[in-house]
Amino acid sequence: MDSDAVAHLRQLALMNFGEMDAVKFSLAFDTPLAHGEYSDDFMEAIRAIFVTPKGGADFEAVYQSWKQPGSVVVLAERPGKGRTTAGRAMLARLRHEQPSVRVGPLGFGVSPDFPAHRLPQVRDWAYVMELPPDEDDFEVSETFGATLKGLRDQLAQRNARLVVLTTPQQWRRVGTGAPDDVQPELGTPAALDIARKWLEAESPGFPVRQWLDDRDIVALLAGQPPMEVLEIVGHILQAHRATDSKPPNLESLARKHNRRTSDPFDRQVLSVLAARGNWRAQLLEWHRTTSRTSFQRNFLLSCSALRGAPVAHLYASAADLGKALGEPKVALEGQREPGVIEMVDSIDADLADDDTVVFGRPDWDGRRGSMTRRWSTSGSTARCPVSSS
Repeated sequence: MDSDAVAHLRQLALMNFGEMDAVKFSLAFDTPLAHGEYSDDFMEAIRAIFVTPKGGADFEAVYQSWKQPGSVVVLAERPGKGRTTAGRAMLARLRHEQPSVRVGPLGFGVSPDFPAHRLPQVRDWAYVMELPPDEDDFEVSETFGATLKGLRDQLAQRNARLVVLTTPQQWRRVGTGAPDDVQPELGTPAALDIARKWLEAESPGFPVRQWLDDRDIVALLAGQPPMEVLEIVGHILQAHRATDSKPPNLESLARKHNRRTSDPFDRQVLSVLAARGNWRAQLLEWHRTTSRTSFQRNFLLSCSALRGAPVAHLYASAADLGKALGEPKVALEGQREPGVIEMVDSIDADLADDDTVVFGRPDWDGRRGSMTRRWSTSGSTARCPVSSS
């Protein structure tokens, strides 16, 4: 199992949840997906991290029924609860069991209807299709559910199967007339199991037991939906790998959780807890520093909005943001302004070998909102695009 493929998969999932690092992000799965077929690496990554949902229909029974040619199953769950992973996991398992079957996404198209003749004219395939969300100028036809019987017949002729992804609200509107057995309630995977699978698959040799037996991490994960678990997994991995050469003040948080800031593992756990709290106390201390400048604040915001971009791009974007906000112009040439190295140091970061900005603590640049929410709630950046050139 390629751990890099698993890391790419987690980033793909988080991008759909609002992650903002598309500037440099390069998925290993781009080419296969563009051609309508999932690669075997992608499918193996899915198999490595999938956790069977609990509290609903028997997933094994659902799968065994669906794997028969001509089958359609509808997964009607809210985004972020693991419906996409569950659908892909069914394809991945079928591909593993029957290598002659090809698997991939099926686009719904631009028409509100999906007639059976729109199915690809190929044999031995399994598809996953997500229904487009209902919008003011587009809605999936209310007759969609009634077309599934015809789709089943066409799929059977092609030795094919289909997984449909939708939401409960949309399915109530479009599912009238669908076969009775087409939409199982799968439940939700257990948060600890999700975290364990991802940590083991993405970072072989990682001290999974130490982290997932920790009382504060267990409490942090309890009851979280899959996408939130992936956020926490990212924090855990970053905290474990970080050098934290510029450690923040965690004394107050340490007292609250009865931990020692002198203990390396305790500091790592505290970093994860602080990241989930958006580093509010520590960022407040950073902003209150009397020498803090608006250019430094804009630079940190650029790092948050354009994660993974080259540092020169971040520097220029911070200058563009200041100009858009009516602040004094920053001279990008000459020696008047602070240099790149000084700016990176001012936001408690480091410069990587590839000239990207890296932080020694999880989510210090505010992916989950500690930095970006400070601006979006005031409306400032909503009207001021950051340079993307």
